[in-house]
Amino acid sequence: MKSFLTARAATVALAVFLTMRQAAAQSLARPIAGQGAEAKTLLAYANTRPAYWLADGLESLKLRLHRVASRLETVAIPNAGPDRVAGAAYLVVYCPQLFPDLPKDFLQRIAQASQPVLWIGFGADKLAELVPFQGQFEVSAFAAGSPVTNVTYRGRDWGVTVDPWIPATIGTNSTSQVVMFSPDPANDRQTRRPICWKTAHATFFLAEPFVGSLGFLFEDLLIDFYQVKEAPPRRVFLRIEDYHCRRNHSQFRRAVDYLFARGHPFMVAVIPTYSDPSTGRSLDLDSQPEFVDALRYAQRRGGRLVLHGDADIDKNKPREADELWDLELDRPLAGETFESLRLRLQNGVRRMLRHGLLPLAWETPHYAASRAAYQEVAQVFSTAVERVQLSDATGLAHADIGGLTIDRYDRLIVPDNLGPVLDASVHFQSAIQARAGILTQLRGTVAGCFIQPYQPFEKLTALVESLERFQVPFLDLADLDNRVELPDALLLTGNAERRLTLRNSRIRWQAYDRDGNLLAQKQEPMPWSEERVFKRAGVGDCELFEIGQDNR
Repeated sequence: MKSFLTARAATVALAVFLTMRQAAAQSLARPIAGQGAEAKTLLAYANTRPAYWLADGLESLKLRLHRVASRLETVAIPNAGPDRVAGAAYLVVYCPQLFPDLPKDFLQRIAQASQPVLWIGFGADKLAELVPFQGQFEVSAFAAGSPVTNVTYRGRDWGVTVDPWIPATIGTNSTSQVVMFSPDPANDRQTRRPICWKTAHATFFLAEPFVGSLGFLFEDLLIDFYQVKEAPPRRVFLRIEDYHCRRNHSQFRRAVDYLFARGHPFMVAVIPTYSDPSTGRSLDLDSQPEFVDALRYAQRRGGRLVLHGDADIDKNKPREADELWDLELDRPLAGETFESLRLRLQNGVRRMLRHGLLPLAWETPHYAASRAAYQEVAQVFSTAVERVQLSDATGLAHADIGGLTIDRYDRLIVPDNLGPVLDASVHFQSAIQARAGILTQLRGTVAGCFIQPYQPFEKLTALVESLERFQVPFLDLADLDNRVELPDALLLTGNAERRLTLRNSRIRWQAYDRDGNLLAQKQEPMPWSEERVFKRAGVGDCELFEIGQDNR
């Protein structure tokens, strides 16, 4: 029996290795629009909704559109003049409310457009009588009274809820191509209602891709709208969450060994400074050697480190990660200064680098932060693993995205879209499996979940085995274009680069493999006093540039 298990484990390990080696040759960057990454997408929106709701809808939509690399410009429809429309390679029209104010000349420009058009939401009924749409379809001006819970897309059924949606019919002699449809819940189940179709140069999506799994399907059809030539490979990822010096380090190492044995890279969300609730004392990496050793152990075995907040040592309030949002009052923190936040972020990175730990990305505590805080984070980290808060109105509204995207702060977002392993004793992973079952069937997706380090080991193994059943490789964060920047240091992976203007600066370069092992280093002989583009020389997976002033 033992020899059978050993042989089976070897077979699994070999299959995983071959899959990962084949996947490593494929690009993990966002797919590029058919007309190029610099081709302009003009997003024109009807501004008839209250600003709060419109802002959330727009922000969510922009994050979805950024799943495909293009240059996005946003404008209210009254300001979408002829030159702006003509200068765009792609047009997206967003009308989230009943009876949008759509000027006739704007409708004519959409009807006569030579570029691809994506119409989202209401108002398509006003196009139905214009050439080339005349006689092709009929659209209600109102939303349907009841939701649908199943749609057909790309030849298969998807158990997703669509609410609201706008009833439409396609003419019997129409040349329109139906992309997504559902059975009509108000009539017999044989009546099919189009949710999305294409007529001439325009694609119509008559629902709100704001939340839920329908948004993932919407993101998939963007691959076709943008005429993407090659979608990136799908990935899943697992993150060990909230790991700090007071966790069980033996249990953590056991989890690391298991993931390493399965051949899966993973992430560790690190809280480098922890306020002990019993003493109020601040414990950091410098005073916790066992914690540092455990992190190095994980890093050598495929664990990619993510900085997950950093406590302010001047506060005595017990906490695991320093919040960037007032969770009790649901509003931005009072008294937080940009300077103090910036220093905390920089000090957290420095502490990790000093101990040979490579923080490649950031995770916002509780996924809640003000726009001002996000801007400060973006100055240090170009990559974030999280669900992005949509506005300063509430910390409860987040974007639920199906793959790599870029947010308004120009950060690469690795989405947490599968959620956590629950504390429940049974069916603790059903929600994760259901969502992963959708995301892993769509193009170019990244599906991520997390587990707390105190969860039983059996839950970790069950979670990993359930993810393995989807036969999708695990994401290695070190393969992405990550940039971590301090005033005196720059850490780069992948194809990340940074242009800096230097004044009498001396450069010390170090190259590491992704396990944190130092491969090479050198001190440049002469100081720099001009603009310079920093990028990897290709010696290691992670390259660190230390920038100091020449005082000689």
